Amino acid sequence: WQPAMTLVDGRLTQDAMRQSLQLRNLDQTKNWIALFAAASLQIARKTEVTLQFSATDDTRLWINGKPTPFANRKKIELDAGQHNLVLQLNPRALPEFIRAECDQAVFLSD
Repeated sequence: WQPAMTLVDGRLTQDAMRQSLQLRNLDQTKNWIALFAAASLQIARKTEVTLQFSATDDTRLWINGKPTPFANRKKIELDAGQHNLVLQLNPRALPEFIRAECDQAVFLSD
């Protein structure tokens, strides 16, 4: 895992992904199987939350280590506390940026 900084609005840009991976260009990813991005969020109380992602349809999602069907807008009930999101991206078709949103949670930074 390599840290990558998002913009103030939470977008992780393709340039930031490349820079974090020390890639000169996207052609270097042609033999890669996947690129993973992770984030942590905190929820005050057990509730149904709406997660929104700006990512491609071939993205895979894990919530707290459990595979979860991916959708750009996903409702899921989560307990109070910290939760970890992991996205698996297709490195041969990296989006211009990725972003995760949840109005019922606070995203954490390390």
